Amino acid sequence: MEVVEKSAGRLIVQESRGWFLPLFGGLFLITGIVVLFLLAQTRTIECTRLEPQLVQCDIETSFLGLPLNMRRINGLQFAFVAESPGSDGEETYQVVLTSLAGETPLTAYFSSGYEDKQGIADQLNGFVADQSPEAITVRDRPGFFNYLFGLIFMGLGVLLIIIGLQRQVYTLDRMTNAFIYTRRGLFRRRDRSYPLDEIDDVYLEGDGDMQRIVLAIAGGADVPLTMAYTSGRESKEQVVQAINDFLLNIIILAIQKGFVILFNSLLVLFLLIQDISFIYYAGSFLFLFHELYDSLPAVPVAPDCLAMFDLRIGLAKFACCGKSFCILR
Repeated sequence: MEVVEKSAGRLIVQESRGWFLPLFGGLFLITGIVVLFLLAQTRTIECTRLEPQLVQCDIETSFLGLPLNMRRINGLQFAFVAESPGSDGEETYQVVLTSLAGETPLTAYFSSGYEDKQGIADQLNGFVADQSPEAITVRDRPGFFNYLFGLIFMGLGVLLIIIGLQRQVYTLDRMTNAFIYTRRGLFRRRDRSYPLDEIDDVYLEGDGDMQRIVLAIAGGADVPLTMAYTSGRESKEQVVQAINDFLLNIIILAIQKGFVILFNSLLVLFLLIQDISFIYYAGSFLFLFHELYDSLPAVPVAPDCLAMFDLRIGLAKFACCGKSFCILR
């Protein structure tokens, strides 16, 4: 597991299967190619009568129409089918050509299909015994199962490589309220998205090492991210732990944000109450002061000196003449 990005609002986790499956698949693929190459070869036997009692045969080996090698046998005498017990107890067979130089097997291995091999030996023996034909051509073609055996190995190898190279990416985004599961393969990409606030839990489902990740959706059925159970329990446990930690942090942040909003609301309310109280007391003071101002008598003093005290607007103006003052309303 690899954490690509981690922050308070975003988490990206990538899960890969490592290199074991691709390497194992590559081994299967190479084995399948080798098996197909060995079992799917075609052998063409062309025999020519040089003299009534002398037969010369050329054996050409080809693969998918491409010539590989040529062997020549001088003085073919007869052909027979050799038998050998297989690993499962069943007999396997091989065509052997007997000539003046000794015995030459047609193939380097024993395989099933006695009737086909016996048919090749009968055609060659009939040509040697019947001196009238000048030439004969016999082909040993691979059977269906020869191709199938190699193709099965190759197919398994390719499948393991494709599965091994897959990447699972888990993206959790608090701003967009989205949980996105992305599977990236060699040839395609698949995305699945779920609302982040509807995910109650993420857990593993399965037995032993074969597990899969499941989302617990609020008010609905649990949703597995994959249909198949795959190996790699430790990596999946790390992914589940990282996702659940992120979901828990979202809850904690939401609670913290709620407390902050509540605190700010109470603070604003407190200040508002304080402001209202200040306005009330200030207004009461001005009202009382205004009443007191209205009750003050006019006191005339020296005519050459005037003091004007305007209490209504809180502005005092003084005009001085000598040492005497007067207060006028």
